Amino acid sequence: MPAAIYDIEATKGSTLNAITFKFVQTKEPLVLLDLTGWLVRSEVRRKSGGDILLDLAPVISDAINGEVTIQKTDEEMDLIREGIYKWDLILEDSTGQVFPPYIGGGFTVSRKITDSDNG
Repeated sequence: MPAAIYDIEATKGSTLNAITFKFVQTKEPLVLLDLTGWLVRSEVRRKSGGDILLDLAPVISDAINGEVTIQKTDEEMDLIREGIYKWDLILEDSTGQVFPPYIGGGFTVSRKITDSDNG
């Protein structure tokens, strides 16, 4: 199954507000994927195999209900240059099986116009 596409737009030096994803085991009937004991990874890169530009450091925010959250502080977002990148999210179950990306897409970082530090 190909990864779901979710493009993220962020601003250098500004907080990336929480983005929460719910993972399902089946859609009909709806069964949420229990992520208890699982690991989750997500990185921003220019291309596959390239340097990690930003570790999105996702957290399993509600394991039983299959919920994963990504958020970054303004200080963390100040470390990445403006540009157009790629990201994806990988899950690893409690037995160590690593699954293909469930979700990913473009990760665009723009520069803010107003610089509140110079006022």
